[in-house]
Amino acid sequence: MSRVRLQRNEAIVLKRRDYGEADRILTMYTRERGKVGAIAKGVRRITSRLGGHVELFTHASLLLAKGRNLDILTQAQTLDHFRGLRDDLLRTTYAYHVAELVDRFCEEGIASEPIFELLRDSLDALCDAEDPALVVRFFELRLLGHLGYRPQFFQCVRCNDPLEPLGNHFDPDSGGVLCPRCATSADGALPLHEGAFRVLRFLQTRTLATARQVALQRDTRHELERLMHAYIRYILERDLRSVEFLERLRRVGDPGIAPQAPLHPRARAAPVATSNQAAAPPSSTVNGSPSAPPASDSPGETQP
Repeated sequence: MSRVRLQRNEAIVLKRRDYGEADRILTMYTRERGKVGAIAKGVRRITSRLGGHVELFTHASLLLAKGRNLDILTQAQTLDHFRGLRDDLLRTTYAYHVAELVDRFCEEGIASEPIFELLRDSLDALCDAEDPALVVRFFELRLLGHLGYRPQFFQCVRCNDPLEPLGNHFDPDSGGVLCPRCATSADGALPLHEGAFRVLRFLQTRTLATARQVALQRDTRHELERLMHAYIRYILERDLRSVEFLERLRRVGDPGIAPQAPLHPRARAAPVATSNQAAAPPSSTVNGSPSAPPASDSPGETQP
């Protein structure tokens, strides 16, 4: 009789779906093995000791038994519930977005400790960030960088000339910013205003702790969102459910979410428990003109 192979994994739950009468199938991102799937048997029963440890976005230490198609969850110990995500609809939606990005971009069985730590730290920051959208933009940029899709913000992606702050466009097809001269012949490029240009460069070169201290103007915040969503849509060749849900929140007038302008028309192209949904979508202040540091060192913005 073959012995059951057990493995201890540190994991974050990305999504889950009900299976059978009382089970759930989990998709998780683990430190040791990257994205993995597992079945949690009986977890939907009220007597289950595992249920509270495998909620969405939970960071937990899991003991998994190797199964034929899916691993089987046998033990779970919560490391962090990220409770700040669960009482705020906007923060919950952003957490869905972060989890969906990892699920869409990452293949199963390919481990990346930097991605795991980025995911964990970003969910933690979303719990209490004054501007959760800024945390999400940081996450998007860093995730894309880890996966080989790092957008170019310092040199024109066509002529390789160093970029100045004014007159640029962002081209999803080319994977970065076009200088004013090259942008004239780019069909799907989006206008990139100075404030957003400076913030993107700042987020790409600073730590999360430093990035969280930036205060964005409203227009800049929404421009950053439009540009990043356009780039992600181009890479994935599909829209994200979390983005659609965020748009629905805007349409019903959620007070914490301002309406988004349309895209540029050319861009359309705890105790240990022993075993007995899909992620649905769900200080320095920058106040106007840049201060003394150059564009690469300051996220200063210009007043529209």
